[in-house]
Amino acid sequence: MLGYEKYFYKLEMPFLYSLLEMQENGSYLNVELLDDMLIWFTNEVEKAKYEIYRLAEKQFNINSDAQMREIVFGKFQNKPLSYTEKTKEPSVCSADLRQMPGEFPKQVVYFNDVFKLLSTYIIPFKKRCINGKIQYRFNNTITKTGRLSSSKPNFQNIPTGKDLKYNIRDLIIAPEGYKLL
Repeated sequence: MLGYEKYFYKLEMPFLYSLLEMQENGSYLNVELLDDMLIWFTNEVEKAKYEIYRLAEKQFNINSDAQMREIVFGKFQNKPLSYTEKTKEPSVCSADLRQMPGEFPKQVVYFNDVFKLLSTYIIPFKKRCINGKIQYRFNNTITKTGRLSSSKPNFQNIPTGKDLKYNIRDLIIAPEGYKLL
């Protein structure tokens, strides 16, 4: 047997069986908490959107950098802190907005943070939750470093949401008689 074949059959194949079993088993979710979070995060996004429109004194596409620039640097006269690499336009990234004075940038950052958690975790978890469990896909050949990644939904690097009412990680629970480490 060649060195690669030995590696494949002794290491990779047993590992793939473990990955498949983990994917099939999935993880348990606290469904009641997920329902509460869906309502709370959806309401927070809507409240933040309302506040952004109120402060801007008009409705606009919050996800449009061009429209956001017009308000941040035009209406509110904020000074650009950095410029985009590609277009050399003033940046409206969250890192820059966090450093700007006034309520408007704070509301935009809050909207971005809450919307990201809602769209990346809460909604996908809700869509894929079946009988209190969520199944996801492990990818063992996608990263250059050889680490595992996950998708459908993203189950890695789940943020705490420590500055919010809810902690996203609290959604994942152990089956009865077990503990998560």
